[in-house]
Amino acid sequence: MPDGTKREADHLTVALTDQIEAGPYRVDLLIAPDEINTRLKAIGEWLVEWQMPHQVRLTRQHEQARLHLSFTSADHAHAFQLTFGGHEKADGAALPGEEG
Repeated sequence: MPDGTKREADHLTVALTDQIEAGPYRVDLLIAPDEINTRLKAIGEWLVEWQMPHQVRLTRQHEQARLHLSFTSADHAHAFQLTFGGHEKADGAALPGEEG
C-alpha cells in the first residue's frame, strides 16, 4: 500500500495531507463509489490550501463510501461542511442514523 495508507478490518485510513491531527469536531460525508477518487482529490487539495489540521477515515458499507473527518477547530469543521456537505457533529453527539 502507498505511504500514508493503512487498512484495518472495516475501514481504510488515508493521509490526504501532512496536516494530520485528530480533533473533537467531526464531519461525516457520504460519497458515491464512482466519485471516491475525484472527491478525495478535491478534498485533499482544499485541506492543503487552507492548512487545516485534520484526520480522515474512509469506510465502505454496502454500495456507499463514508468519509469521516475530524478537525481541531469547530470553524474548520463548519467550513468543510459548507464546502463539501455532510453532517457536522462534536464528539459524543450522534449523527442521523447512528445508534446512540
